Amino acid sequence: MKKIPNTKRKKFSKKTVFRYIVFSFIGIVLGLFVYTQNTKGFVRDKMPMPFGYGMSVVLSGSMEDRLSVDDLVIIKATNKFKVNDIVLYQDGDNLIIHRIIEINGDKVTTKGDANNVADEPIQKSQIKGVLVYDIAGLGAAVNILKQPISVFIILALAFLLMKLSYRKEQKNDAEELDKIKKMIEELKKDKKP
Repeated sequence: MKKIPNTKRKKFSKKTVFRYIVFSFIGIVLGLFVYTQNTKGFVRDKMPMPFGYGMSVVLSGSMEDRLSVDDLVIIKATNKFKVNDIVLYQDGDNLIIHRIIEINGDKVTTKGDANNVADEPIQKSQIKGVLVYDIAGLGAAVNILKQPISVFIILALAFLLMKLSYRKEQKNDAEELDKIKKMIEELKKDKKP
């Protein structure tokens, strides 16, 4: 009696894990995109921080040499900061990342490292958080990826990848079914007197 190979189980497991990863990625990208768009639009919060951290891109050279244009900065939400911390605050529709030079009660004065003049004092409540990490030059790529068309392209590629994954599996299933049918036919022939 011929034995049917048991290779489908491994392939199925790997493909299932792959699909879960892709679907999770799609869910995260869509969820974060919808969350950030709604927060920016409805709440007028230019930098949503869903898990206590946010990302922003440096748009000016006011913090040269420490930070440059197109650097990606990671900000941690906190209400505890001190003089010399680099903080990001929202002033109207603008996000500004400067160094604290003075704290006087509820007022904070900041200044860009490359600027000659300090900023107008702001309320502590305007500060979104403190700089915890920066990556030189990565902000340009992030700005491109944050565009709605980029999100659409990423999702379309992910769905295409999923479709191709299923197509290959369907072809393999059809081939395996044909093999099983042939084996059954051979067994029927062997059984006939």
